[in-house]
Amino acid sequence: MFLLHGLNKMYQYKGIFPWEPYIPTGPDPRTDLTSDMPITIAVGTSDETYAKTLRLYDSLKTNGANVNLI
Repeated sequence: MFLLHGLNKMYQYKGIFPWEPYIPTGPDPRTDLTSDMPITIAVGTSDETYAKTLRLYDSLKTNGANVNLI
């Protein structure tokens, strides 16, 4: 929910840096994929959420969000 709330600007975050974010199935339909909130997502290739995180990153990037992946 931290990621969802941050992208939807529900709180006064300056940016978001989730480390291996919990993503149950894919981008939440309530997520603002065009968000200009600066976000850097950190995930490792051996992390359980790796594939889901890449799908979220791709969705954000495709929609013009201000996102980086490390």
